[in-house]
Amino acid sequence: MKPTFQVKSFETSVNLIDDTDRVVEGYFSKFDNVDLDGDIIVKGAFSKTILERGPKGKNQIKFLNQHNVYQPLGPILELEEDSFGLKYKAKISNTSYGNDVYELIKDGSLNQHSVGFVTLRSKKGENGYNIISEIKLYEGSVVTFAANPDTPVTSVKSFDDLYSELDKIEYILRKGGIKDFTLLEIKLKQLQQLIVELSPVEEGQPVNTTEDPVDTSKEAVELIEVFKERLTFLK
Repeated sequence: MKPTFQVKSFETSVNLIDDTDRVVEGYFSKFDNVDLDGDIIVKGAFSKTILERGPKGKNQIKFLNQHNVYQPLGPILELEEDSFGLKYKAKISNTSYGNDVYELIKDGSLNQHSVGFVTLRSKKGENGYNIISEIKLYEGSVVTFAANPDTPVTSVKSFDDLYSELDKIEYILRKGGIKDFTLLEIKLKQLQQLIVELSPVEEGQPVNTTEDPVDTSKEAVELIEVFKERLTFLK
């Protein structure tokens, strides 16, 4: 199976550094921090993705509101690793939701971060934690609850919602509503992860017995085939 899209949240503040140009800075990620999944991101994990996809590369790493690909906040101006973590500087564009986010940052209501990425290289450490040493970074977000282990990447909660998301994506694409296909790539990675989460657990894994069992195997396979069929026009 291909690596799936992951979300990691961090309690790192957003700092307003230029009120006139609406420039903010902060840390999308911290190093050597054990998260609730037992993962540790180490320094150097972002170095290659910054070089290739950062603002001085292909500029494919996006600054989003709450992981919502339909709400890019503005350009990332600077992105670098330091001894603490992944530091960024970004400008918030003058859009309706951008203005809302900007005001919430100014009054301190939004002051935490989360990243959306795919792990490319990791290993088990001596302490049993998963040491992540290379990441493909898609986006960094300002979020409301960084400490929440179940931070949603989308409102999708069922297979019906997934079909609805596909309808929305197909409509936008056919109408030419997406200018930046990196945002589309992020959304598809999010949906890929949700298919995995909504699919049946593998044999030998624990099953939640507090709810009535639902056979989703047929629906999961069908949805994967729909993905392949309906997105072929992108090739």
